[in-house]
Amino acid sequence: MAELMFESFQVPTLCMALQGLAALHACSCTTGMVLDNGDGITVPIHGGSCLLHGVTRLDFAGRGVTKYVARFLLETGHSFVSTTEKEIVRDMKEKWCYVALDAIQKMQQKPENLTCECILPDRRTVRAGDQLFQAPEALFTPAEVEMQGAVVVGMILQRAAECSTHMQTDVLRNVVLAGGSTPFQGFKERLLKALQAEVHSMTSTKIISPKNQVHSVWIGVSVLASLTWLRNMWVTREDYSEIGPTVLGRKFF
Repeated sequence: MAELMFESFQVPTLCMALQGLAALHACSCTTGMVLDNGDGITVPIHGGSCLLHGVTRLDFAGRGVTKYVARFLLETGHSFVSTTEKEIVRDMKEKWCYVALDAIQKMQQKPENLTCECILPDRRTVRAGDQLFQAPEALFTPAEVEMQGAVVVGMILQRAAECSTHMQTDVLRNVVLAGGSTPFQGFKERLLKALQAEVHSMTSTKIISPKNQVHSVWIGVSVLASLTWLRNMWVTREDYSEIGPTVLGRKFF
């Protein structure tokens, strides 16, 4: 990375940061738990420092929900296999799908109350019902789509439990949402409800859902770049010339 940036792009300075840290700074926070559901990663951060032992990945994240939607479309006679077509499925997922506050109660509603017509890019229509909330339901109950692994809530709590005792409450106070699958309608409310049912009553958990959370990392990076106190962490061209590519390892890892 250092060789590419300094020799190919001729940048004067370089600074690296984890996506989770950048997303947290986009919300003007220095402590919290970042859920980047685009890639299915949770990152606990305390006092501006990433607790790397608590970073973990959820096997079924944004891409998994997209695959579920593609499978449903295939069952209705619509095949999306090329890279471009998969992007269309992703767009449809973000436009149509939503998270039910109570999935069991939702399933008990009459089918006609759940059904809607979704228009494909070629103007064909697809009638969809419970599939629209069953797809993202897998983020909370993987068994619904025959997936195995920790659900979002369990993953957040497990990572918090691995932090030092005095940090656990702090990181759960601010749960920051980032990534492409977290903007689902109802996701924030469902996550808050599930966390409040699990954490200690004295822990005040807040779900922070930035307006432009899909771009939280980019916004956070711009914030980090403007912080003068971070300048001593930047790698200069002189540092690279003196030490070589390993300078990144000394500065950031």
